[in-house]
Amino acid sequence: MASGGPRRGAERGKRDRVRWAAWSATAAVCAALLCAGFVRRAPDVDTLVSCGALYARLGMNDEARAQLEEALRRDGSHAQANLLLALLEQAEGRHAAALARFAAAEQAVLASGDEAFLADYYVATGLSRLATADFAGAERDALRLQGMERRRAAGFVIQSFSRLGAGDDTGFQQGIARAYTLDHLDPIFRLRGEFISEAIPWAAAFSIGG
Repeated sequence: MASGGPRRGAERGKRDRVRWAAWSATAAVCAALLCAGFVRRAPDVDTLVSCGALYARLGMNDEARAQLEEALRRDGSHAQANLLLALLEQAEGRHAAALARFAAAEQAVLASGDEAFLADYYVATGLSRLATADFAGAERDALRLQGMERRRAAGFVIQSFSRLGAGDDTGFQQGIARAYTLDHLDPIFRLRGEFISEAIPWAAAFSIGG
């Protein structure tokens, strides 16, 4: 009986991995068929954006970019297409290009009235502003976050790094201390690891969030 549990757990884990692989492969095939033109008519803008989002979730960034850029050629103000492309640019280290795309979507984000969406938006823009050494802009985004319930800790961390970039070591330490007094520290993971070591070289020595 005792040996059956681990074996059943291993078998269940194997089935889960096979199921996930099958789902991913099926999703990729469906996306490829849809986006490559195996439909009766040319895909509309929303379909292109949906294809781009699916490709991005599967890690197929080049394919995602192609779909999103085609959507924006048809409708340059499409908010979701601009946001998704901004996130792709950010993930690939092109922060100035990401900020331009974020700016194109800002009015739609503000108009959504969704505070969680808006908070995540300002986390993303704040990170790219830090990476482009726009410390004043990063601090503006940080102050907006600090006025929200969601992502407040990230707001103080972004502000801290903006102060550090501007040469204010005391402000950096104060901001980090303030972030650690908040109850919800999960957003700090967004400022750890690869982003700090690659996108903000002058901050590589600091470890945030344990």
